[in-house]
Amino acid sequence: MGFSQIGKNLFKAKCNTCHHLNRDATGSDLTGVKAKWEAAGEADLLYEWVNSNLLKAQNKSAMAAKIDSYSKREMPNQDLTIEEINAIFSYVDSVVPTFIDAPPNDPTTSESR
Repeated sequence: MGFSQIGKNLFKAKCNTCHHLNRDATGSDLTGVKAKWEAAGEADLLYEWVNSNLLKAQNKSAMAAKIDSYSKREMPNQDLTIEEINAIFSYVDSVVPTFIDAPPNDPTTSESR
């Protein structure tokens, strides 16, 4: 089983209840989440956030504070290895966006071709 497939299975088991790809749900949209934390200079803190959302309480992360402003709901600790988290991110980054409400003549949809 490939790394991205392992990530897909983990995503469905651990994340899919609250998080969706390409749209917000109970949890925020995870599309590009690793790149966003890297751009904020907090890539190392992302792994800590996934397994223990104490970053918010400890004021260690601007990204964690941003997530808190999105939702006050506590994310449960996931108890995942770094390899498992990377597999989830690999899957998340491999998903091609879908457009549910695309305009009729939108060139990104097959209907307009």
